[in-house]
Amino acid sequence: MRTNKCSYTFDLSKALPYDSLSDEEKEELWSDGMHPTEKGYDLMGRFFAKRLSELISGTNVIGEEENVRTELKAREVNRAEGVS
Repeated sequence: MRTNKCSYTFDLSKALPYDSLSDEEKEELWSDGMHPTEKGYDLMGRFFAKRLSELISGTNVIGEEENVRTELKAREVNRAEGVS
C-alpha cells in the first residue's frame, strides 16, 4: 500500500498471522511468539522480496497479499513431490 511518494508499507501481521496458525505452524515459524525461526525469517524474506519486486517492476497490486497458509500449502505439495 502506498502511503506517500517515497514510502510503502507491508502488513506482516497479515502475511504471518500468528493468532490464526495451528500449534504446529506456530512452532515451525515462531521461536517464542515474537521472533521467527529460521523458516519464519525465510518466509518473511520471500514476502518482502515479492513485494519489492512488484514495486520495482510496477506491477503493484494492492490487496493481493499472500499469506502463510498459502506458502505452507505450497511447501507441503513440494515435499510430497520431492521438490525442495
